[in-house]
Amino acid sequence: MNFYCFSGLGADKSVFQFLEIEGVKFHYVDWIKPLNNESLEDYSRRLIGNLKLRTPYSFIGVSFGGMIALEASKITNPINVFLVSSAQSSLEIPIIFRLLERTKLYKIIPDRLFRTPNRFTHYLFGASRLEEKKILDNIIRNTDVKFLKWAFGAIVNWVPKENKKAIRIHGTKDRIIPLRVQNISLRISGGSHLLIVRNANEVSEFISALL
Repeated sequence: MNFYCFSGLGADKSVFQFLEIEGVKFHYVDWIKPLNNESLEDYSRRLIGNLKLRTPYSFIGVSFGGMIALEASKITNPINVFLVSSAQSSLEIPIIFRLLERTKLYKIIPDRLFRTPNRFTHYLFGASRLEEKKILDNIIRNTDVKFLKWAFGAIVNWVPKENKKAIRIHGTKDRIIPLRVQNISLRISGGSHLLIVRNANEVSEFISALL
């Protein structure tokens, strides 16, 4: 089984390194440069057009990557779409983020602040262990701020359709995309937004049981 992996904003394949799923070959999808004012739907269409999908295949997306995986699945035919710490609607994004986008305040924040790890980002992402902090700090330092700012606006204006193939894995302590009344396939007690790192064994076992 081929798994096409869509990482979170600013992240790379390092967030998938702890998954161990027998019989699965991972393919890591690199982001492409977004066009001005491009929608999440249009970006996903361009991105997936660059891939040579090897059947059989499934998609797995973390956070922002899950949203891209959802859109990509509308124009392809994956067996499954696994969403880890992700959302199926912009309405699941906390209101503070939607307010920041509507007021455009994030556009005047100096780029260096987006690439500066601190205790608040550790708290927000639920990174409390040394290994988690190192991974998160590396992601933040290597973030493409222009891409981040585009994605911020694209997410808030995203209006997706229901996808019955979506299999959601989410932590009960996710502070980026908090659990409310979403239909979740696997709820990980105490899991943070970085559960794919700390709870990789649980995620791997759950996915393996479905294959």
